[in-house]
Amino acid sequence: MTGNSQVQQFLQEAMAHLQQNNFPEAMNRLEKVLEIEPDEFDALHILGVLEHKQSQFDRAEELIRKAIAVNPNFPDAHYNLAKVLQDLSQQEDAIASYQTALTLAPNMDVAHFNLGLIFSEQEKWQDAQNSFQQALTINSNDPDYLFNLGNVYAQLEQFDLAIDCYEKLVLRHPSQHIAFNNLGIAYRKRGQLEPAIAAYQQSIRLCPEYADAHFNLGNAFEETRQMQHASDSYQKAIEHNPDMAEAYNNLGNVFYVLKDFDKAQQAYEKTLALQPENAFSRHMLNSLTGVASDTAPAQYIEALFDKAADDFEERLVDDLKYNSPEELKTELLKLLNPPPQFQNTLDLGCGTGLSGESFRTMTESLAGVDIASKMVALARQKKIYDDLQVGEIIRYLDQTSTQ
Repeated sequence: MTGNSQVQQFLQEAMAHLQQNNFPEAMNRLEKVLEIEPDEFDALHILGVLEHKQSQFDRAEELIRKAIAVNPNFPDAHYNLAKVLQDLSQQEDAIASYQTALTLAPNMDVAHFNLGLIFSEQEKWQDAQNSFQQALTINSNDPDYLFNLGNVYAQLEQFDLAIDCYEKLVLRHPSQHIAFNNLGIAYRKRGQLEPAIAAYQQSIRLCPEYADAHFNLGNAFEETRQMQHASDSYQKAIEHNPDMAEAYNNLGNVFYVLKDFDKAQQAYEKTLALQPENAFSRHMLNSLTGVASDTAPAQYIEALFDKAADDFEERLVDDLKYNSPEELKTELLKLLNPPPQFQNTLDLGCGTGLSGESFRTMTESLAGVDIASKMVALARQKKIYDDLQVGEIIRYLDQTSTQ
């Protein structure tokens, strides 16, 4: 038998073993091919893919690179090399290989998708959105593409678009419990608590042991002041994930509101056993046990105001008729005549920007700082500040150079 006929024989045997999922025998035949013909493209490429399946990443990279050297115009080889590089945590090289694959095969939806996954890991949300959208344009039927695009929109705080993705996904694939959970999160971020609760409940119906959905349902019940339901949900979350410190913390908050202080203390103690650095639980436990604190910790204040952010202005302005910024401006103008034009103004504890709205016309540059990230996000939407920072006021003042 000639060398060429032996190569063909071994390749045919390798393919037969592959069809039977007999990877060791397939790899054996491919090795025999390479002993005869070291530059045989199919043997190099396929053996590299099989080595990757066996988690032999270095060997897989070596083989697939050799295959590409033989035939640099085969898009699947670049795609498979990118997957290996991804598992080797060589993200930039993986990106380059996926992009080469897409240059050769622009409609390779899985390459667009995997690029999106890398960009998501790097928190390059706009790039991730573009990649997932490309994948979805090519193949609109893959649920993973819709799911991940929805997740990216959520990260970009484009919650209407996130909801649209999740709604389409659960309509086509109604058993996707994580998608229902994420749909609930997006609704909650939009302040739509009733559909959020319904989505969480559907997630739980599909997967009763899914602790995250119980926890998120508890958050929604707490926001709607359904404290007993919130307590039940947090306890369910703990039942399915006994190490969920956040659930113990929130359960403590609920018991505190319900004036069941013994149970609140137990919940905060459990939180701290799991998460000793939790300043919120530490502060609440101190208040229950009579331990004095010089000041409330930043984490406590941040959590308190972040929790209130979504309907903060509605409660403050509409319900309590809060108008202090305008009243302060009126009194200031009585003292300063003609009306001044400041060069730089700093809004300390800017919250959602109520003071900024009143004083914007009196200053060339307006900056704001607040400890609560959700408050700052709402202030940013008003587009009245030249600079907004999340941080503790004293630390911010120590670090800023603006006068």
